[in-house]
Amino acid sequence: MAAFHGMWTTLLAERYLPLPELPGGTYYDCVDGDLGMSRSGGSATSYAMGAVYCALRSSDCPYVVYPMTNVAFSPERWIQLDFAVVRRQARESIWMPADAVLIAGQIVNGHERVDRQELAAIGGIPYFLRARLEDDAADLFELIDGRYVMRATAAGGQLLESAAPFAIKFDPEVLRAR
Repeated sequence: MAAFHGMWTTLLAERYLPLPELPGGTYYDCVDGDLGMSRSGGSATSYAMGAVYCALRSSDCPYVVYPMTNVAFSPERWIQLDFAVVRRQARESIWMPADAVLIAGQIVNGHERVDRQELAAIGGIPYFLRARLEDDAADLFELIDGRYVMRATAAGGQLLESAAPFAIKFDPEVLRAR
């Protein structure tokens, strides 16, 4: 791994990742050829990913919703999202092109080492949906002039509602298994 420091690309990732020595659910992100790894939040994150996926699918979403998606901005820069809403389906591809992504999504669990929200903004993804496990809350941001601006927020027991980019409506309380 040290031999590839600063030289990681999507091609190397396809060949060498995931690393068998690391636990399943390890996140791999790459910024300008530097590979970053962080651990998953385990079953709580998996449950929340499924809950957000189901909530978005049941929101009459006219787009394709993907769980766990690799989004490439360039061969040397990619992020691994917990979920994404995309404008078009990616058939037989490991890498979703960033320009196909409408909403980038992340379950925040306290183990993040890469600021996926910042990278999504730099990459021009129009919306970012952040679900926070520590307080059963969710925030929807819209990209305006290169920065994410909060469009909607809700805590458990409230509804996260937004008319754009499509009718989104769910209670962040669904993030945690009861």
